Amino acid sequence: MEDPSAAPPPPQVSWADPKLQQSMKISNPGKYDNLEKEVSAIMHLNFFDGVHLDIAKAASPIAFIGHHITMGSPTEKETYNFSSTFVPNQNNMLSGRISPQGFLYARIFRQLTPKITTKIEAQVPVRPKPVSVQFEADYSGPSYTVGGKCSNDGYVTASILKSVTPRLVIGGEGIYHPRMQGASFVSRYETRHFVGNALVGTYGVVNLSYMRKVNSRVGLATSLQVNVPGREVVYAAGYSFNLRQANVKARVDSNGTIGCILEEKITPNFIFSLSSYVDYSKQDYKFGFGVSIG
Repeated sequence: MEDPSAAPPPPQVSWADPKLQQSMKISNPGKYDNLEKEVSAIMHLNFFDGVHLDIAKAASPIAFIGHHITMGSPTEKETYNFSSTFVPNQNNMLSGRISPQGFLYARIFRQLTPKITTKIEAQVPVRPKPVSVQFEADYSGPSYTVGGKCSNDGYVTASILKSVTPRLVIGGEGIYHPRMQGASFVSRYETRHFVGNALVGTYGVVNLSYMRKVNSRVGLATSLQVNVPGREVVYAAGYSFNLRQANVKARVDSNGTIGCILEEKITPNFIFSLSSYVDYSKQDYKFGFGVSIG
């Protein structure tokens, strides 16, 4: 009879084994900045005042130009911006926007390898405001993403996101500046019907957000932001309702602000939008409509 103790030990399985991760259907979690993308799509709305006109045109198969006009706002000046985008292939993109007053914004995106992407953003405001430049790089692994940013004003950040299970993602980000240092820790839990996010920062900030997909047309979202040093708590709720050719999004928060945006696609190249925003605490009211052509 053989001695059981003489049997070979069971094989050691590493949690980082790509075969194990593939069998568990663990995928890449995406970028750190996109952790709350579902909630942001509903809660972070771009309200505007007055009339907005956007005209886009394809100058060639790889080049696009646009004209952007805002007017009619009682609190903001009329503006005009010219934009252009150059996409020579799927790995490179160059875009920019300029105004007659001298404001310039430019962005360069380049995918060096299937796993490494880089981005440079530069903003030249009207004097005497300083010029800002930011460089960003990300590395995407089978179940994780590592990223970093640096800017000419001294900010340096490093982040990582890791898919622990097919539904759970954890990660963190460190921030360094000569006048401030800190770190934040995040988690995300996702199912077929809802997404929950949590962030805790060493600088005294706690953010909780939740998005529930009621059906293919309706989405609901809530968020809770706690600023311990500032003794401030803000709660917000919003919804998104998709029709066949229109989309309605609205949000309300505990600061007394209410806003709603309606976008209707009249034709594939013609979009009409309405925006309304009320801040009862500051007695601030905004209403605008916009047209996008192209």
